[in-house]
Amino acid sequence: MAGLSGDTLAASLGARGVCVAPGSTCTAVAGRPSPALEAIGVAPGRMRGAVLMTLGPDTRDEEIDAGVAAFVEEAARLRALAPW
Repeated sequence: MAGLSGDTLAASLGARGVCVAPGSTCTAVAGRPSPALEAIGVAPGRMRGAVLMTLGPDTRDEEIDAGVAAFVEEAARLRALAPW
């Protein structure tokens, strides 16, 4: 997410009961860009806002819907707080 920190977004979602992790699964060194995101051409500003969401075989449709809704709401809320 451009203009957002993955750490901040992950903490905000966690407070709402949505478990995500900042970054991506292929980030080998904290603070370094993800090689996979670089390879597909994701801009550095968007990489800093990356979060990892994982689904399992027991994840229910309503959990996905609630997680997506929380993500959209929190991203909008955090962007509104941003000074830029």
